Amino acid sequence: MSEDSTPWPSDYITAQIVKLRIPKEKTPPIPHPPPKDVLTAKAYLEPRQIQDLADQIPELTKAAAGHDLKYQVQIEFKGDENKDEAAKKINELLKEVSEKLQLLDHQ
Repeated sequence: MSEDSTPWPSDYITAQIVKLRIPKEKTPPIPHPPPKDVLTAKAYLEPRQIQDLADQIPELTKAAAGHDLKYQVQIEFKGDENKDEAAKKINELLKEVSEKLQLLDHQ
């Protein structure tokens, strides 16, 4: 809402003078907690730890046999004024893994 707006929520009569504004920055989506019957593991990993995790995939798959085991990957990249070129190269490499795995600009 605009700073000079009538308060919201309001009654029907004053609702017509409520002033809305488009936010300057996008609000990140609110993460939804997993269902109560879903266990999760989350951590920032170093490159060697990602390789260690990849090495454990066969054993993890065996241990979870008969259950639903999924992997979700999030990659964060922060760069300086030359980040666009690096992000383009990173996206090319990520695309080799999955079309869905791409760095996005959230501005």
